[in-house]
Amino acid sequence: MHAHEVLEHAESAHAKQQRSIGLTTSVVAVLLAFATMLANDGNTKKIVAETRIADW
Repeated sequence: MHAHEVLEHAESAHAKQQRSIGLTTSVVAVLLAFATMLANDGNTKKIVAETRIADW
């Protein structure tokens, strides 16, 4: 193997690693957004229920 072939192989491996890191980060971000959305919905329902109880 020549030096430029080794360099190309290293660059290819680095690009693959970067893609997997990007994909993992994206999946975690989506999961966190979903969890936040569920938590906010639960809090909103709780506040509405407390308001209805207080109004009566």
